Amino acid sequence: MAKQERLEGVAPQIPSIEAAALRYVEVRDERMSLTEKEVEAHEVLLAAMKQAHVEHYRTMEGLECTLSTKEKVKVSRKDEE
Repeated sequence: MAKQERLEGVAPQIPSIEAAALRYVEVRDERMSLTEKEVEAHEVLLAAMKQAHVEHYRTMEGLECTLSTKEKVKVSRKDEE
């Protein structure tokens, strides 16, 4: 991202705030990108469970997938006892 030149009459730059703001924007944008990927992965899982006519499924890694009536899939990791 290119830096903008300071306008006349604008307060001087505070490096710690500048750096923190840039870091925040980077992290926020990364999270937003991951959210889009999560939604896509969720839709693929939902479709796969519907196609297989499965309401509950446990993966080899211990993930519990539960198809709800609200068109959602719940995935959780169950601790081994």
